[in-house]
Amino acid sequence: MAVPPAPNTAGVYFPLRLRAVNAVYIAARVSGDMGAPTNALRSIASKADPTLRVAEIQPLDRVTMHMLKTIDYLVWVFIVVSLSALVLALSGIYAVMAFAVSRRTREIGIRVALGSRPWRVVLTILRRPLIQVATGIVFGAILTFVISSINGITLSLGFALVGYALVMFGICLLACLVPARRVLNMDPIAALRTE
Repeated sequence: MAVPPAPNTAGVYFPLRLRAVNAVYIAARVSGDMGAPTNALRSIASKADPTLRVAEIQPLDRVTMHMLKTIDYLVWVFIVVSLSALVLALSGIYAVMAFAVSRRTREIGIRVALGSRPWRVVLTILRRPLIQVATGIVFGAILTFVISSINGITLSLGFALVGYALVMFGICLLACLVPARRVLNMDPIAALRTE
């Protein structure tokens, strides 16, 4: 945190080199209509230097409103992109799991016919995708931590990563349980007849 210097501290003031900067922002408190102060500011600037151009004169609340609109737009873009990625992840995991379960239909039918408990069958189906998703979450968390530390971004990584892990595990469970439930509701004899 920068501490402002004391009033008695000696200092040197250098004039601003206008050719070295693109723009200078000035805030002024005015009362009433902005027309007269705007004209006065433009005439002062033209007397000081004819090449100075005064532009975008607006109230301070409109400056922050424009910035808030930009931030709001970026937040909505981030939300839309994140939801699209989640939908793609859900559909991808569901497609892979539906294919894997359909290939293991005969095995699941044998397990059910031999009296295996349904939760053991579901655990057998879920074990591999859950290990894969857990591995992806761990590598993603490490990559996020490394990138944020390189760029100097301070994140509350604990809450963000826990939320990310819960969402991804939820998507994985949702994508895996639907095919598993379909197979468990199947007649074991019909499952044994499938090729």
